[in-house]
Formats: sequence, C-alpha cells, structure tokens
Amino acid sequence: MRKNGYSAALRDYEASLGRARRLHRIEIARYRDPPPLSDQVAVEALRGGATVLMVASFERYLKEALEEFVDLIARRALVTSHAKLSADFVEYNDFNFFNWLIRESRLPRKEKADELKRVAQLVAVDGFVPEAFSRTRANPGPSTVRDLFREFGVRDPLHSIESNFPRHYGRPFPVGFVGQTLTSIVSIRNEVAHGGFSLSISRSDLREWIGFLSALGKAADNTLRDHALGVLSSL
Repeated sequence: MRKNGYSAALRDYEASLGRARRLHRIEIARYRDPPPLSDQVAVEALRGGATVLMVASFERYLKEALEEFVDLIARRALVTSHAKLSADFVEYNDFNFFNWLIRESRLPRKEKADELKRVAQLVAVDGFVPEAFSRTRANPGPSTVRDLFREFGVRDPLHSIESNFPRHYGRPFPVGFVGQTLTSIVSIRNEVAHGGFSLSISRSDLREWIGFLSALGKAADNTLRDHALGVLSSL
C-alpha cells in the first residue's frame, strides 16, 4: 500500500455515503421545509432512510477496512508465528472469532459448527483470521471503534483519529468532538430504526452528518493505514 493511499473499503464507503447524499438531495428537491402534513411521511422516510444508511455504511466500512488491513499484514507475515507480530495481535486473531461464534445465537448450529472447524484449521497452522478483528456488534459508535482499533494494535484510537480529522473536515472543532458527534448520530439512527419519527432530523443535520462521516472515514483510514505500514516495515 502506498504511504498516502486509501483502502478499497474507504472507496466503497464513499460510494455508499453517496446514496445517503442522494436521498438528502431528493428530499430537498421535492418537498418544502417544513413539509405540509400531506408530505410528512415521505420526508420522514427520506430523512430517516438517509440516517440509517449513512450509519450502516460506516459500520460496513469498519468491518471491511479492518479485514483488508489484516489481510495486508498477513500477505507479508505469512504466519501468525512471525516473531515481529505482537502477542496481543496474535491472541486476538486466534480467539476473537471463536468467542463470537460461540456466543452468536442467530447462526444455525450447522453453520456455526462449519465455521468453528474452518477457523480451527486456520489457527492450527498459524493462519490469519481477518474476521476476528471486525466484530462490530451492530454498534459503530465510539466504544466499538476504540475496541476494534485497539485489537488491531492502535494505541489511543480516538485520539489518533481526531488528530487526522482536521485535514478532512476543514473546520475547527473542540477536543472530543469526533466521539461526541459519532455518539449522537448513532443514537439518532437507533431511534429511527426502532420506530422513532424522523422530522426532528433537519436538513442541515443531514448535510453536516454526511460531511462528518466522510471526514471520519478518511481519518479512520489514515489511522489504520499508518499502523499497518508500521507493522509492515517491521516484518
């Protein structure tokens, strides 16, 4: 990977955010603000749909990016017994996916057994399990970002992401802004997804959130890339 390059996961994420932007533009083009009673359901659907889509896009990015960067390390290291890999990284690789499979109640027993065998065979030969680093638990909030990035090996993930954030956001912001804003967006997504109304989401909210999440994706990718390059340089 080039020093200033971005992951394929980020490119897919940007395309997915474009779908949320499209919903936002449709709502602006077709409806008044505030909408009359006859248009409220349509406006709610578009605003709520854009909110759910943008958060789902970020969650998918986290999964795909972590697996992509783990795979990048795997192609260089070849085996998890490589002397330069950290013990914590190898431990997460070997145990995380097993733990998730055992706890996961939605997976059919036959599928779960097949997956346990597949992963056991990989671990037995010091193989990499990229999926072990991408369990979001359907919550792409700050605590999940912190846990996932730490397991990958990033120290103080939110600080690192926020340090990369200014070059992509283009506006001043206070310390802690990234975590607080992501918490707010995910909380509102949860309200919408569980039957809440979406008219409390304004057009300016959506515009700001899409811009924020675009900058967040780039800053997160910078953080993962820099750590991965550091690992690769040591192998």
